[in-house]
Amino acid sequence: LRKFDSLNMVLNFHTDFRSPKVFSLKQNNNSLFVFYDYKLKIQLRIKTVSIINNQNKITEQIWEKTKLVSRKCYLTEKAPSSETDFPEDGIDKKLKGKEPTLEESKQGYKNFTVVHNQIKEIDWLYLASSGHRRLKITLQEKIPSFKWIIP
Repeated sequence: LRKFDSLNMVLNFHTDFRSPKVFSLKQNNNSLFVFYDYKLKIQLRIKTVSIINNQNKITEQIWEKTKLVSRKCYLTEKAPSSETDFPEDGIDKKLKGKEPTLEESKQGYKNFTVVHNQIKEIDWLYLASSGHRRLKITLQEKIPSFKWIIP
């Protein structure tokens, strides 16, 4: 998770365009985020609709702010989740242990992807020995409606 836009109710994450999750989101743009805070004993299940951004104004703006060390992740020769015969990260040997130059990093831009996830529903669950509580929050055009439900 890279950003939460509370005004527009959008969760953003970055990924590699070649990753299986991008392929999956192209097939079905519904996604689900699950967060749990054990200290607060609160779980959130957040249903969203995902929009894939690759090589557009959104990715250009975010790519420009991305540090070289982070850009390095998008320079792998093999796609994420590719099988390999030995443990490796897929980064070219010439970049092992160092940041790429600005020029070297530009090759990774084609793989850099920002996924916007428009929140449609939040399932809030509070877990307590004194009694659990669960609330369903549905967003229609950013306007929330609330319903208590049995946990």
